[in-house]
Amino acid sequence: MDTNISNLAPKASDYWDEMPTFYKTANVFLFIILLAILGMTIKMLRDVLMNVKDDLVQSDLLWVLGTPLMVTLCCAVGNIFPRSAELLYSIGLIILMVSLYKVVSLVYNAFGGTEKFSYWLQDRDRRMRLNVPPLCCCCRCLPSPSPTIENLHRLKWVVLQSPVVRIIVQLVLLIMTWEEIAQDAKSNQLVNLLGVISTMFGVYVTHILISMAKEFLDEHGLMVLVRSADLAQGLFTGIKAIFDAIAKNSNFGDTDFMNSQANGNFCFNVTASILFFILALVQFIFVRPGRCKLFSMKILATD
Repeated sequence: MDTNISNLAPKASDYWDEMPTFYKTANVFLFIILLAILGMTIKMLRDVLMNVKDDLVQSDLLWVLGTPLMVTLCCAVGNIFPRSAELLYSIGLIILMVSLYKVVSLVYNAFGGTEKFSYWLQDRDRRMRLNVPPLCCCCRCLPSPSPTIENLHRLKWVVLQSPVVRIIVQLVLLIMTWEEIAQDAKSNQLVNLLGVISTMFGVYVTHILISMAKEFLDEHGLMVLVRSADLAQGLFTGIKAIFDAIAKNSNFGDTDFMNSQANGNFCFNVTASILFFILALVQFIFVRPGRCKLFSMKILATD
């Protein structure tokens, strides 16, 4: 696959001057989606600022509810400046990994902190089941640790490492691109594998937490936030991998306007924007006063 960014797509000025009708139509559609997400996000953030009194819960909610807008904005800018599409995908992925951490932090803060969360779990004889996706088949024989304060701290740090490692991975991959190292080189594949393993562990720990507090999350309307953050990063990376695989075989077509890889990035940005419109719509419907107890005056676990 071509690693020279100047060969992937035209400069932004040439891109907009010579843009075919299909690209113009797709970009208009993407910007309409972006405006719709913006409207929903403004309403949701206003509800949070007006109704959520706990500062930590409010901070976590603002990030999680703002994630669809931020990632869609990355997709839109990637279609405005096509040479920046890969970089903006990396930024979008980092935003999603931070969102996953923020969801975990939100669950902790909804209980009033790690200590109260640990007490709530142990009072109900909950255990940290390790046989959850994506390692459900590999960890059946492992013991189920107690959700002590120390163990809950460890789980939170495992989720936090995901965005940190992802930032490092993307910086290394960016340097490799500048050095024109082929994407199928062993060094490139090794760095990508590190990112995948890091992400998998972050998702795995999130599933451990969900399994321990599922009934609480369902009762208080938090499951939508947890599942949406989990599903979003999985679909975002999965769809990108599919589009990259198709583009690698030139199935998007090399044209005088853009090559197959650039066309793949363009189509991915539009597809991802539709995904995040659906995600924002689900959050808009379910995460609001009257349906989600995060908007109550008190920390949930003390209700």
